[in-house]
Order: sequence, then structure tokens, then C-alpha cells
Amino acid sequence: ITASIVLDTTTAALLHINAFGVAKAGTPSGYALDSGYAPAGIGFGDAGGDAVSLGVCLFSPITGETRYFAGCELVTMVVTYEAATEGGRAHANLTFESRFRPTFGTTAPTTVAYGSTFRYLREFGTLKNFGVKASEQDIVLNKVEYTISNPAAYAGQQGANGDPEVVTRGISEASVACVFGIKYDANTANFWESHNAGTTMGFELSDNATWASSTFGMKAEECIITSEVSPSQTDAGVFEEISVKCTSDGAGDIFRVVI
Repeated sequence: ITASIVLDTTTAALLHINAFGVAKAGTPSGYALDSGYAPAGIGFGDAGGDAVSLGVCLFSPITGETRYFAGCELVTMVVTYEAATEGGRAHANLTFESRFRPTFGTTAPTTVAYGSTFRYLREFGTLKNFGVKASEQDIVLNKVEYTISNPAAYAGQQGANGDPEVVTRGISEASVACVFGIKYDANTANFWESHNAGTTMGFELSDNATWASSTFGMKAEECIITSEVSPSQTDAGVFEEISVKCTSDGAGDIFRVVI
């Protein structure tokens, strides 16, 4: 099941919990993929809320054709903040997966109003540490995007419909990749060198000058640039896209986001 949505903070919270398979934690309080990520299998009927599974409902105006999907896992989540799209408001492309048999109904479930609090690219403006040199901390952004990939593996059969007995996340790998649209200038001109040398780097983007006090932001301590750095001309100047994969030095978070 795929969906493209404008991402409000209420929806973002439950989606990040399921995408990572863990609840909110840490300092600053947020959602994270840690370096020791090894989730236990989820048994049929296990408690655990949004971290275990989500229900997805596709409403239909035709009587009896509303579809309910139980036991859904958010296996891919792409969150994008782009200056050219709605002033940098967050959007998300979602891919859910379920091996449970869908059901059909005539009565739609109880719903609540969609959230009205949104996040924007401009809110990353206070703290923008990026790269391996002090000069690289002074950057101009026109895009931030991150992709959380956390596959689900299903085992066993039970019940009259042959639904799975166990779901395991992170098989074969849970990962986070990011794309940054960055102005090409003297402070960022050496990113091609980092790519060619395979140099690890990190980033901190936040609405607060101190990361520990962030109420909105994202951070990774170890990343590697995964694609060629090629500046290109735009109406706003020369920008380049930096694609990175978040890795780990064996301690701490691979990636943390505060929403």
C-alpha cells in the first residue's frame, strides 16, 4: 500500500515509531535507529502499539468496499523538505506491507481530524553542522530528504486465513539514507574530495543552537557520501545534491530525528 501525504507532527510521530520499530526515547527526545538495532520477532497478537503494527483503511464511497488492512508495517518512508514545494513544508511517501488478509466493511472506523501543525525546511536554520571541517558548518540548504528502509519478514501460518505467526523487522538491513541540496561555495566545494576519499562525515540540523535542546532536527554522526557530487546551475545560484548513507562507529544512534 503506497501513499503520499503532507506530513503533520501528529501523524509523523506514529509513522516514525513504526518505521523504526521502537518508541520515542533518548536525548533530545526523538525517534532513532541505533547502532545495536536487533528487534525481537513480533508474535501474532503481541501488544506494543504503533511500534508493532499499524492498521490501514482505504475508504470507499461504495457500500461494502472500504478495505481494512491489519498488521501493516511501514517498510519505506521518504520524508522531504524542499524549498520549491509549499515553502519547504514536509511531505512523505509511504510504503506499507501486510501479509494479513484484507477485510471489507460497510462502516468506516472512527477517525479524528488531520493534524494542523507542520514542519518546514526553514526551521533547520539555527544549527547546521555538516561535514568534517569547521568551514562546512556554514551551509545554505534548499532540500533535505531522508529515507528510512526497514523491511519486514513474515514466517509461519495460523488461523483460517493462513495469517503469519511472526513478523521480524530489519531483515536483511534497516537503513537510513539522506539527500541534501546544498549551495556550492567555498565552504562546500570540497565535498567531492570527501566522496573520492571515502571520508566519513556527520551532520546536525536543528531549530536550536544546542543539539541537546532541539525540539526539531535530525542528526547522524557517521555518514559516507554515496554518489558523485555535481554542482548545477539554478535560478538561485549553483547547488549540488549530497547523497549519504548513515552508518555507525559501533556506538550511539545511526540516525535520530526530533519532530
